[in-house]
Amino acid sequence: MTEAVQRYAGVIDHWGFYNEPDLGAWGNKGTALGRQTYIDQVVIPGADAIHAANPSAKVVAVEASYLGSGRWYYWLRDVIAQAGDKIDVISQHTYAQNRSTLNSRLNGNTRYGDNPDRWTWVSPSLREVLEYTGWDGPVWLTETGWESYDKPSQDRTQAELLTAFLDDWFTGHPDRDWLDKVFFHSMRDDSWDPDSWGLLWPDGTPKDGFFAYSDFMAAHPVPEPGALTVFGLGGLALLRRRRK
Repeated sequence: MTEAVQRYAGVIDHWGFYNEPDLGAWGNKGTALGRQTYIDQVVIPGADAIHAANPSAKVVAVEASYLGSGRWYYWLRDVIAQAGDKIDVISQHTYAQNRSTLNSRLNGNTRYGDNPDRWTWVSPSLREVLEYTGWDGPVWLTETGWESYDKPSQDRTQAELLTAFLDDWFTGHPDRDWLDKVFFHSMRDDSWDPDSWGLLWPDGTPKDGFFAYSDFMAAHPVPEPGALTVFGLGGLALLRRRRK
């Protein structure tokens, strides 16, 4: 970590590590022992190394999966409780087949949202876990999106879902201003991979989803500092809320 951060200081200043550790990582999937090993052997020493190697660098974690089998909510809770002071940005991966379910997983009000002992009964929303832990820093959704399945009809559906999600989260809804950035997975499909989450076909041809994303950015130009901002660079866009 130290060598990597020193090498790319000034070029890469945000560092995440270990994709979806709640899914089978550390030999104890979903268990307290697996979580503790991850915190002790990855998060704490990794974050310390990053900050020591480049004081301006930011640590991005936990990148949990939201799949209940890994008990992502306990991973997020325990990491924040034990190492929250070493983390600059909380990141999360969340998918759903439709817009309403995705919004509920991010921002819903569940029956036991304030009772971790019963989270295994009803999975809490991401917001509820963050509120329980008292986290008040930046939050990034670093994986979400929908597949196009190599079919024109599904290509259009992907575009419609992307637009609806952006409308839901980045047009000023007051109860959704806690989500700072969204990264859609992924930019381009691979010719060898049957998955079709990308905004571009394997040859680089844009899908309808790419144009939907571009149109949303064009319709929501960058306002004054302190308000919602939308940034794009060469078609690879990210969304953020600029803090005062």
